[in-house]
Parts: sequence; C-alpha cells; structure tokens
Amino acid sequence: MKKPLTALARLGLLALTLGTGLATRAQTYTPVTLTGFTEDVIANGTGAVSATTTADIDGGAAAPYTGYCLMAQNYVGPAGQVPNSTTYPAATYPALETSGLLTSALNSAITYQLASYSAANALRLVSANATGTLTFATPRTATDLYVLGTSGNAASALNLTVNFADGTSQSFTNQTIADWFATGQTNVVRERLGRVSRADNAVQYTGSPVGPRLYQLRLTLAATNLAKNITGVTVTKPLAAGNAIVLAVTAGAAPTCAAVPTGTSAVATTTS
Repeated sequence: MKKPLTALARLGLLALTLGTGLATRAQTYTPVTLTGFTEDVIANGTGAVSATTTADIDGGAAAPYTGYCLMAQNYVGPAGQVPNSTTYPAATYPALETSGLLTSALNSAITYQLASYSAANALRLVSANATGTLTFATPRTATDLYVLGTSGNAASALNLTVNFADGTSQSFTNQTIADWFATGQTNVVRERLGRVSRADNAVQYTGSPVGPRLYQLRLTLAATNLAKNITGVTVTKPLAAGNAIVLAVTAGAAPTCAAVPTGTSAVATTTS
C-alpha cells in the first residue's frame, strides 16, 4: 500500500538543500580600506628611495632612516636600479604588484589590498608600547580578520584589539609577527620579495633565500561579536624587540544560507 511520508520527505529535502548550499557557498574574503597608516615603506616609481618613502622597515625609531624598504615592480632607481634582472627573475623573486593587490600563498581566495605606494602605507611600530589604530573606512561585520604584516630586526610581539561600533572590543594578545627574513614559518603570505636601500638605492636579494617575507595573522571573532560592525583594529607592540609593520586587513565572512521555503510540502509515497 501507499504510505505518506510527508514529514520525512520534507526533512530529507531540507537536508539536501542545506548540504548543497553549503557545499557551493564558500567563505568570502574582502580587502578592507583603512586609514591610520603612519609611514610609506614601499619604494615605487622613478627616483631615490629616500624620495619615494618616508621610513625603512629595519632601521631605528626615528630619522635618519637608512635601512631597507620593500619595492614595487615599477621601481627605478637614479642609476637605473630595478627590482628584477636576469639574475633575479620576477617569476622567482617577485617585487610587489604595481596595483598593490596581493594574493595569499596560503589561500588563493584571500587577497590583500595595500594602500597607495605614494602615501603612508604601513603602520610602523618600533618602540616598546608603541600603538596605533587602523580604522575601517566603512564599518562591517566579519567572522575573521586577516592581518598582513612583517617585522624588521627581530620578531615583534603584538597585542591586537578589534573595535566595534557599539563601544565593545575583542582582544587578541600574545600574537607574533616574525622577522622578514625568518625561516620555518607557516603563515607566509609572500616571500622572496627583495628589498631596496634608502641609503644608496641598491636592490638586494641576498641573505635568507626566502626573504623578505610577509605574514598573516588570523583573528577569529567570538560568536557574540559576529553581528557587530567592526570600526577598526588597534595594534600595540609591548616589547622593544622588532620593528612591527602592519600593511593590510582582509575580512572573512561566512556564507549566507538562503531561507528555507515555507508554505509548501512534498508528499512522497512508497509501495509495500
């Protein structure tokens, strides 16, 4: 005889719908436009590095800054220095994209948008207890924040605080950004970038065969904060060691499931 299985069929269809939806709707990642950068540490265009940047990555807390910076693919020094030569081809030793859009080596779905190479593009923290806030141009929700940065002269210990529009915050203490020539790290976004001197405009690929490197910190928000608009991230360097450089933030968001249809039912029958 025929037996109605209305409730069971509806549960089955619901499970199938949810399963299919989740399988095809992956987490999304959106680069965040930020304000609050303090220094330009990326050489670009034609001219002396000291003219196209305002500070270095591995120098002291104050001028004169005579250390090294990162460089864009369009950098050309006063004597014709360029990021890549036949000895260091771009395919193996890529300078930063002229567009400033970087794709993570950890997950190709995650991209980072660097700020203009012709303006302040880094939050540079050198002294103990130095702090700064990167403010979101447009507050937004997220499940995770991915923070892009590096460190000169040594690893930098960091405490990060995610600030919300309702005045609350979530802290992420005891974070570490490795030195830009460190090895053995598992959170490397880009490597073999090369660097250029503010002192003499020399392009350098010596030292660690994988450096300079950029790293990612993942900040996973608590369930109670997922619906809150994020207004910015405050970064504090509690110790003297290292020059912390924060370059970008990308927001991760979980997929939004479609509403389950109501007011309809499916009736399945079976014969026994």
